[in-house]
Amino acid sequence: MTASVRPGMGALPYAGGTTFRVWAPFAKSVCVAGTFNSWHMTANPLTHEGNGYWSADIPEARVGDQYKFVLTSPFRNDPLWKNDPVLARERANELLCSEVRFREQSSQLLKASRRLARATIR
Repeated sequence: MTASVRPGMGALPYAGGTTFRVWAPFAKSVCVAGTFNSWHMTANPLTHEGNGYWSADIPEARVGDQYKFVLTSPFRNDPLWKNDPVLARERANELLCSEVRFREQSSQLLKASRRLARATIR
């Protein structure tokens, strides 16, 4: 799988599927599991883009699908299932899992989040 060329963070639906992108700087690997792949935790791996960002275009994922990111770490034996941090900020603690949905997101938001991430790890 190759990294996505589409801008933005979180789940970003497009005509042919959904782009998933997350910042997980300490992860060894990141996958996305959800209703689109029967919650299979390794069926859809994301590609490391550098600077802690991971992404992939998943054709099977559509608006309305539920999902979680699955991270493996050098610090844990078990995989860590995480809600989408972008949606977590928007919807606080109401989610048990994240849902693919349309939302406005500009390339400026992606640039700002990357600047913040770089500032955080310095």
